Amino acid sequence: MKDKPRYIAFEGIDGVGKTTQAKLFQFFLESINIKSLLTKEPGGTPAGTKIKQILLEDKIYKETKLLLFLADRSQHIREVVKPNIEKGFVVVSDRSLYSTIAYQGFGEGIDVEFLYKLSNFTNDSILPQLVFLIDMQPETCIMRCRKRGKEKNESISFLRRVREGYLKLSKEKNFFVLNGQKDIATLHEDIVKIWNEL
Repeated sequence: MKDKPRYIAFEGIDGVGKTTQAKLFQFFLESINIKSLLTKEPGGTPAGTKIKQILLEDKIYKETKLLLFLADRSQHIREVVKPNIEKGFVVVSDRSLYSTIAYQGFGEGIDVEFLYKLSNFTNDSILPQLVFLIDMQPETCIMRCRKRGKEKNESISFLRRVREGYLKLSKEKNFFVLNGQKDIATLHEDIVKIWNEL
């Protein structure tokens, strides 16, 4: 276990199933007696819950949105992620700084290098050691969200840019890209297999 990652992020555009897979993976870790914690961004802390409510407002400029996400992450890293890693837990997070790079950077056109510099400050230099990127066509994701009664405001072109951004990020060595079209059980098995082979 000593060489296994202790900060794991699940990433992807809304509707790919990352939240479900993060929950299943944390349950798997507990089932093999690995102390673990499931958390999320935004909203993984009391302060983050309040920030998330602001983010749900209709009219928020992209610069304001960015700063709110960064504020949430700064609190989240210091209050949840870092302390639990130090206690020996594996922290499983639904989203991480890579969501900001993909959405605000590639999606909304904010300079990616600038975002990395801001993230180094807000992340206290703590980055996910393992990232499961669940990939799917944006059109399918939108259909899934609608079936769940969640209308998305983002355009197809925006979500395509976000997806392409994620795929560019996935060239980093700690990323594993998974096919979100697979059924829930098969996708979970793929994730467990990757974990076991690390």
